[in-house]
Amino acid sequence: WPESQFGSSSSFTEEDVPITGDAFWQVKRAVWKNTIQQPYRVHDVVIVDNFRVGHGREMYAGPRTSRQIMTAWSDSYPASWA
Repeated sequence: WPESQFGSSSSFTEEDVPITGDAFWQVKRAVWKNTIQQPYRVHDVVIVDNFRVGHGREMYAGPRTSRQIMTAWSDSYPASWA
């Protein structure tokens, strides 16, 4: 998507300093260059460990009835994962 579609950024550093538009788009481009796109098919299931993997979803314009997103949280992990 073209950058103009997203408008201006309202992003800040940990110190609450505004991030310039140029720096914001540099980060967005770096993320995009290092992103793997995986198309989903009917009945696909995706399980993600939020502590180990950076992840997200692209915009979705299809009918709401054609996609379900369910989440579950747990603090119970096998000892081998620590």
